Amino acid sequence: IKSFMQGGEIMKKIFLFLTFMGISLGLIFGVRSAIQKLENEEEVPQEESGDFAIHELNIPIMEVDSLNPLFTTNKYVSSILSLIYEPLVAMGKGETLAPMLATEWAQKDDLNWIVKLRKEVKWHNDSNFTAQDVVFTVNALRDENLNSIYKSNVSNIANVEVIDDYSVNFTLLEKDDFFMYQFIFPIMPEYYFKNGGLWDENKSNIPVGTGPYQYVTTNYIDNFIQLENNANWWNNETAPKLNTIYLMKYPTYGEAIKAYKSAKVDLIFTSMSDWAKKFGTIGNNVYRFESSVFDTLVPNTQKALLADSSVRKAILLAINRENIVSKVFEANATVTDLPIHTRSKNFLSGLQSEYDIDKAKQVLMNAGWENNGKAWQKDGRKLKLTLLVNEENTEQLRSAEIIKENLNDVNIEVTIRKVNFDKFQKAINSDDFELAFTSFDIKNEMTLLDLVRSHGISNYANYVSSKMDEAIGQVEQNYNESTMQELERIYKDETPYIGLYFRNNTLLTNKSVKGSIEPTWSNPYANVITWCK
Repeated sequence: IKSFMQGGEIMKKIFLFLTFMGISLGLIFGVRSAIQKLENEEEVPQEESGDFAIHELNIPIMEVDSLNPLFTTNKYVSSILSLIYEPLVAMGKGETLAPMLATEWAQKDDLNWIVKLRKEVKWHNDSNFTAQDVVFTVNALRDENLNSIYKSNVSNIANVEVIDDYSVNFTLLEKDDFFMYQFIFPIMPEYYFKNGGLWDENKSNIPVGTGPYQYVTTNYIDNFIQLENNANWWNNETAPKLNTIYLMKYPTYGEAIKAYKSAKVDLIFTSMSDWAKKFGTIGNNVYRFESSVFDTLVPNTQKALLADSSVRKAILLAINRENIVSKVFEANATVTDLPIHTRSKNFLSGLQSEYDIDKAKQVLMNAGWENNGKAWQKDGRKLKLTLLVNEENTEQLRSAEIIKENLNDVNIEVTIRKVNFDKFQKAINSDDFELAFTSFDIKNEMTLLDLVRSHGISNYANYVSSKMDEAIGQVEQNYNESTMQELERIYKDETPYIGLYFRNNTLLTNKSVKGSIEPTWSNPYANVITWCK
């Protein structure tokens, strides 16, 4: 399955320029007048009390294709819908699974999983959430008539059945020790969408979920959707500050940018690397965070030159990745060797390689390569490579030119082969490449296992290593910090991929927006209930 590869229409969706957030439509509460000043009354500072905050925000939502999260193909619309709908599990701090509508899960045997569900959860119309809703959602995604961005999440499910109101049994087609990582898709209410209702546009436009905010109304004149705080939300550990959200609808991303710049919305979320040129830097709070998009060079390790791990290591050391990030991405990317998010509890920062031309040359010399001042040679072979690049991806094209210069500096000759996305994909599928500039969508550490497993379907580098396979087996048998970090050390030593950087996303807010604002690739609205202005 080559769906991890970015480019063409896929790249356009993944790198869709996006926005979210907004301005207040309400009145400022708690304005004090002289009449209210009573003798001996102690005045409470505004920031500490929150009494004077506006508890409403406008969040822009654009290019809406559907308000049904199973149908939308706009991943940023689906992020907004996460305010209304919830999954069984989510990515928590340190990139670990956090329970949501599911509370416990365990393998009954190699092919059967038992999942326990959260009790006393209510749909927004006060109906009870039960196991039947989970079965309904999974079966809907398995329906051949339904096209969904979450369809692959249920592709390994052979059968799903209710055990009781709050327990579900999943039978798999193949063993998967990390099966629960697939359950990040939203659960839908059976009572509301059954009997064909899932395809009912009117029902989709009046969403009913279990999340922190519930649908109130759509204003077709001013073109916004009003959401209110769900007073019956099960996750009530933190008292909400944000009472009302207005989803301000815009036909294009460009219109949303104009709305932010004219202060009609208070926040905007973007994947633009040059966002400062579009929005400016004055008057903004800036929150940068890693996206799930990891750019890397894929070496075809079945080719003679790249079968040598020393060559792969030397290439990594010879690339000035910080320079690429600065020149191409305006510093909006995070350099890393490993396809593991740097905020993960398993990330080993000490394994990072640094740009070092002398060390790159030394690695080649230690492996028996000789340099005549113009080129490296070994056993009658010249170290000369072709780098395959999708010509439709302008940022990767610019990065490839820098990489070519860097490698030429250490006498590794590189020719850039520019092709359109269809030809790029065909070359990858037929192994017709030496080096390929690609992007992976890294959702969790399990993606890394798929990329390096010998003969695995997602092993684009054709990398084979008994040592790595043994480490993968240890992780699958006992997933913890120790086993994951041992796998990372082997990865570092053998360099199956030449990692470059995670692209960063940016959340911009005006100065008035306050709260625990900690956006992540999986949830740009983390802690949204604490936001106000």
